Amino acid sequence: MKFAHISDIHLSDKNDFGSTYSKLIRKIKWNSFEKILDSNKDKDFLLISGDLFERDYFSLKDYQRLFDLFKTFKKDIYYICGNHDYIDSKNEIFFLDKPSNLHIFSNQRIEFFEHKNVRIYGISYKDRIFEKRFNYNINLNNDYFNIFLGHGEFNQINSSFMSIDIDKINNMGFDYVGLGHIHKREVFTDKIFYVGSIEPSSFKDKSDYGYNIVEDGKVKFIDSSLMSFKEIDYDLSEFKSYQEFEKSFEKNLNKKYNFINLNLSNYEEFSINEKKLIDDFNLSYLKVNFLKNQNYYSDMAKIYDHTLLSDFYESIESLEIGDEIKKRCLEIGFDAILRSKNE
Repeated sequence: MKFAHISDIHLSDKNDFGSTYSKLIRKIKWNSFEKILDSNKDKDFLLISGDLFERDYFSLKDYQRLFDLFKTFKKDIYYICGNHDYIDSKNEIFFLDKPSNLHIFSNQRIEFFEHKNVRIYGISYKDRIFEKRFNYNINLNNDYFNIFLGHGEFNQINSSFMSIDIDKINNMGFDYVGLGHIHKREVFTDKIFYVGSIEPSSFKDKSDYGYNIVEDGKVKFIDSSLMSFKEIDYDLSEFKSYQEFEKSFEKNLNKKYNFINLNLSNYEEFSINEKKLIDDFNLSYLKVNFLKNQNYYSDMAKIYDHTLLSDFYESIESLEIGDEIKKRCLEIGFDAILRSKNE
């Protein structure tokens, strides 16, 4: 018996980037999900522990695409709905056309599906809040390999989500407990897992991203992520040349879609050509942050000479206003101009 477990895919999610980059991230997530399905057609079944998609942004076209992928996958899929992809009167009509191999757990009570000698237990959300008390009084039949799928948090009092007591669920005797909701992978015991998300979505996401393969009770994590988000700090005074900096920068990149926040201090040592970095290393996203020193605004005006930035600096400097007001004007204005440059 061999199966795959994924969670928190968040297809068609809205991101904190500009529209161009958000569109790219959504595209990559779909590609990542499709790649996982393609790579696991030899498995007996697939488990999804919630937040498969972002229901507020999921269109009819998205549902059709999702169901076509499941039909192509062919193997059975056991799926609990989380707090972002729950099914109610607004979207239940789409599931009337769901593929026959997609099995969705009820939001009324914990139930199980049987797959040969396996029983898969779970319960879905009916809205963004999970109000039911978790039922630990389940008599498992040990003639089966027993799996539990959940979407929530461990040991959280007054949680708006499914709150699970880790000791109690560990004592229930499940052979595998696959959890969603927390995007960071975490191993609690050799049988209890937050599998995490299949992809990072922002610079806040710092973990390994992928899914679990379970074969004959043994769990293996597969890092399948296509994206990498990194924040890199550099003091340019430590490099003798731009070429030396480039070599160091390249070592920080992965063979993935690289999204980079580059923080530079002593940036006056030599100029950084953002477009050249993007082109040379095929970066998906680059934001260069010049860490402020005493001459930050005047240095930036020189770096971006004959641009809106330098024109703005000169116009503020020519005003007869107090130094603190002038500094605040420069701070707000530079921030707005540099943000608009990356849109």
